[in-house]
Amino acid sequence: MSKTITPDITADDDTDYEATVNEMFAEMKRANEKMMRDQDEIDKLNLETNEILARLKAA
Repeated sequence: MSKTITPDITADDDTDYEATVNEMFAEMKRANEKMMRDQDEIDKLNLETNEILARLKAA
């Protein structure tokens, strides 16, 4: 399982909050894209498994 996204924001006045938030959104987008790829792989494997089970039942 992947690590949870946690912000590393401190109370410093020098912190660029907008850049930090934008980076968090970018991380969320990357995580979402990975989840979509993972789900595609799960769906593909599920179909393959069902096809194998159907062939075994027919045999």
